[in-house]
Amino acid sequence: MIDEAEWFEPAMAGMSGEAPVPRAQVAGPDLVRAPNAEWLVLEDNLRAPSGLTFALAAREAMVPMIASSGLAPRRLAPALAALERILASAAPEGIEHPRIVLLSDGPASSAFYEHCEFCRVLGIPLATPEELRRDGERLLLESDGDAPVDVLYRRVDDERLTRSDGEPTQLGELLIEPLSAGTLGVANSPGTGIGDDKAVHPYVERMIELYLGESPLLRSVPGYDLGEPDQLAEALPRLPELVIKPRSEFGGSGVTIGPLASAEELERAIGLVREAPNRWVAQEPVALSVHPTVVDGKLEGRHVDLRPFVLSSAEETFVVSGGLTRFARDEGDMVVNSGQGGGAKDTWIL
Repeated sequence: MIDEAEWFEPAMAGMSGEAPVPRAQVAGPDLVRAPNAEWLVLEDNLRAPSGLTFALAAREAMVPMIASSGLAPRRLAPALAALERILASAAPEGIEHPRIVLLSDGPASSAFYEHCEFCRVLGIPLATPEELRRDGERLLLESDGDAPVDVLYRRVDDERLTRSDGEPTQLGELLIEPLSAGTLGVANSPGTGIGDDKAVHPYVERMIELYLGESPLLRSVPGYDLGEPDQLAEALPRLPELVIKPRSEFGGSGVTIGPLASAEELERAIGLVREAPNRWVAQEPVALSVHPTVVDGKLEGRHVDLRPFVLSSAEETFVVSGGLTRFARDEGDMVVNSGQGGGAKDTWIL
């Protein structure tokens, strides 16, 4: 199942012992609150989760409301210092003041605002792959006089280092040798997208128990890996009452919510599952909680989820004291992703 994952990166398995350990320094799981008030993990986002700067912008917009409320939500500002610290920790050993560069797809990226904002508040340069070059085992930033790069905060949509034929991609040509030599650290390194694969999600609780010897504090929304014959046989007759998702898409793309879908939408989704079950998963539906939302000048209920942000290194784990409450624009809509038109709210922790 991992070998077939869209974001599996075999080149990372061949790194030398001197190379930094790959990890997702910035994680943004999607949490939902079920009708029984239990918080559940709907999806994991380890590859390039977005939204932290949106949370900061939403907080800035709410400052007058906070002042008039008499309440004192915990501050979000410490998250920036923690992010800077944790990105620096990805540097190769012995580098005290690493040069950190944010790698972006440029203006065409849907998260380009966030990329620019991170660079502004952290005081780091932004670069596209075209603005980088490799000189042997060092990655260089051409727009900064060929200055060597110590840490790359990877925010490109495609993290692959190798193509299906094993040949390096443009990113692979730049990164494989510096990573192998241990001269470069990559935050949210290639291969972390395995954790975003929705077919991996049904196994996360078992992985926590196996590798950590712990029971998860937040349970996952129960799901089925439809590429596994026994799970497919159990789920197939129930697909009209389940949520059907493609393994490798993100941003809510391709999702069919069985109980809300039309007969035509269900027929199409079930047909795609039958054609290639290993490319699909199914989850139990969760009736997302609702939150009062201003719609055309009035308050109406809209479904929400919560994206917290977890920043981690080998030395520390920092959970931002807030997060992004994401809401669906239309009444009854259960897909809250911004890519599907969803909005965002400030989130207070008192």
